[in-house]
Amino acid sequence: KSRPLRLLLDTARDVTRAALPIKCVEATFVAALLTQQQRDLERVPLAFKSFVPATSATYKHIVLAVKHASKWGAVGLSRRRELYYKELTYDSLGDLVLEFRRSYERVLHTLVRVRVGLPLPHEPLSDEHVCWAALTLRISATDDELNAAVDKLSEHGRAARRLYDQWRRAGAKPKRRPAAAAASAASAAARQPPRTAASREAIA
Repeated sequence: KSRPLRLLLDTARDVTRAALPIKCVEATFVAALLTQQQRDLERVPLAFKSFVPATSATYKHIVLAVKHASKWGAVGLSRRRELYYKELTYDSLGDLVLEFRRSYERVLHTLVRVRVGLPLPHEPLSDEHVCWAALTLRISATDDELNAAVDKLSEHGRAARRLYDQWRRAGAKPKRRPAAAAASAASAAARQPPRTAASREAIA
């Protein structure tokens, strides 16, 4: 994910050429490749973190949200059909995420976090990096906080193209933590007790 878009698309070509087994991240690369020439589509990475109360396990998942003629949908890959394909029927990015929240509930997961990136460029040889996380929101169980998160997601969806243009003018490079901050985080992680199998994060 940290490589330029051009190299991510090369990975997607290798996957399709060799019919390799893939997970949701590689499926997002393939979705980007298959929609690269469809300039009327706006494509935004959409990532989730969910929690299973019965097992205390957490899971991460990612799809490619797509927008066409003011309607939103999603494509990707998951063991659960509810968690990857959504038709272009949702009026806003917030509505699309609400549908994913309902889908997670149907498979006994609780959605706890959403991360949204910025639109992917359509230039076939682009050396730009992908912005995978321009907005990160916790999804609360309370109605007021959930509605506030949905409003922020909807606004991000409406402003995504403008935000992408600003990000591109600023250099379009992935954010890197300063060395001191990275060292501090590594030190804090080392002090944490080892995770149990149930608490390790996995791909949905």
